[in-house]
Amino acid sequence: VGGGESVQVPVPPRVAVVLHYECCSFPRWRRKYAQLAASHSPADTDAVPFEFYRASIRLAAALVAARDANAEEAAVAQALAHWRQWKLPPPEAEVRARELRRGGGGGGEGGGG
Repeated sequence: VGGGESVQVPVPPRVAVVLHYECCSFPRWRRKYAQLAASHSPADTDAVPFEFYRASIRLAAALVAARDANAEEAAVAQALAHWRQWKLPPPEAEVRARELRRGGGGGGEGGGG
């Protein structure tokens, strides 16, 4: 519903489903975790039970704290590497997927195996 309106639909617990969509893009990740970094102390961050979230909050805090272009560039590089590690398939998986799409079996020369 547009315009900031909200809609509530009563659903019994036996049929309710909660969908959680991860932040799928790096810019969205950056916004989300910058907000969390602003509202979490180091002790709060340490108490977060998920490694990805803890690291993301710390890296976003470093992005916010960057005071010059060099510091920001380094913080962005670290944050992007972290995001890629958790959110993108490893490079070798991409190579294998391309081989499979082309019909290659992978097993070395001749594509057999």
